Amino acid sequence: MGDIIEEIELRELQEERLVYMEEGYEDHEEYIPDVHVEEVPSVPKLDFNYVLVDMGILMDTLSFCQRCSSRDVQIKPQKCMGAAVSKLQQFFEVLQVPHLTERAHFNIVSKRIAPAIEEAFTKMQEDVIRIVVAKGDETGEINVAGDAMYDSPGFSAIVCRYALLCVETGLVVEVEAMRKERNESSKAQEPKALEIALRRLENRVAATGTDVFVGSITTDRDMCVGKMLSEKFSHIEAYYDIWHFVKNLQKALWKKKDYVGMIPVKHWLKPMCNHLYHSISSSFGDGQLATEKFMSFFLHIQGQHRAFNMIEHFHFTTFKKCEHGRLKKRLCSEITGQTKNERVEKKMNGSNKKMNGSNEKMNGSNKKMNGSNKKTNGSNKKNERVNQLIDPGVKKK
Repeated sequence: MGDIIEEIELRELQEERLVYMEEGYEDHEEYIPDVHVEEVPSVPKLDFNYVLVDMGILMDTLSFCQRCSSRDVQIKPQKCMGAAVSKLQQFFEVLQVPHLTERAHFNIVSKRIAPAIEEAFTKMQEDVIRIVVAKGDETGEINVAGDAMYDSPGFSAIVCRYALLCVETGLVVEVEAMRKERNESSKAQEPKALEIALRRLENRVAATGTDVFVGSITTDRDMCVGKMLSEKFSHIEAYYDIWHFVKNLQKALWKKKDYVGMIPVKHWLKPMCNHLYHSISSSFGDGQLATEKFMSFFLHIQGQHRAFNMIEHFHFTTFKKCEHGRLKKRLCSEITGQTKNERVEKKMNGSNKKMNGSNEKMNGSNKKMNGSNKKTNGSNKKNERVNQLIDPGVKKK
């Protein structure tokens, strides 16, 4: 009974509000029905900004998902690296966490952190040079390889870092970072950084008091680097990296893959580049052997795997047969991407198309002859009409 009374009172209140809105009273005061509402006690304002919370209670709160009400929440701690000091300051200010000023941060870095890193790096480089020189005592020389890395691609790079790597040990023996100056090309940074790094490496190796020296350096096919090495480091033998050489060749061939003359050998481009890389890397510096291994590729694809003698004007002297074992019989689809029946059918379709084309040409010539005959007949009829007009006694044939 009490529920029914409450429902009736609620309906009366709603009707009173509707009547009030329909009459259009322009009273700015908010309409409040005559109903007793309990006042909510106000929360006192806290005078402190930090609260001590038990770690277990805090982790229980954080490990609760408000979306799915699941407790299976994993929190992975991550290190804050690479962030600018100004951004970290803004982050700490939002959280109201005490933090160092930017000036104090850089003072600590310059007076404490940087000297410690420099000391550790110098000690590590001394150990690396000692290991590399000990390895070079076996041959009397050190073979290094180098390449540059920029902070951004293209000609807009500002910072260039050049690294030299010992080929025998795989250890980084020298690193040089250079910043682009005003009115200077980004490409000009690589030979400059290499010159500084190579000079420093030679001085460190000479400081060990041994007879070991830098014998060779392997770089990419950069013309500026090659020119600098030939002018200032002529006593060091320069080589080009295999990967860059094969990559440039593959890129040049891939641009012409859609030419008409390249269509029959299009599927052999990638295997040829792979074989070129294998030929150079497995010859251990023997240029003649590498050349013969690569030229054997053109005999291999024809089914000849031994008794190499001559191909065109090239003679085989040391490499006489393929290095692989006995090959299994493979389907044509593994080589050309088509089965034997598909190849035969394609040839037959091509010959049929040629025959159809010749027949169409013959039909076209016949049509032309018929057209010329029609023209001659028309001209004859015109002549007959003219003769009739001149001599009415002439009969029409």
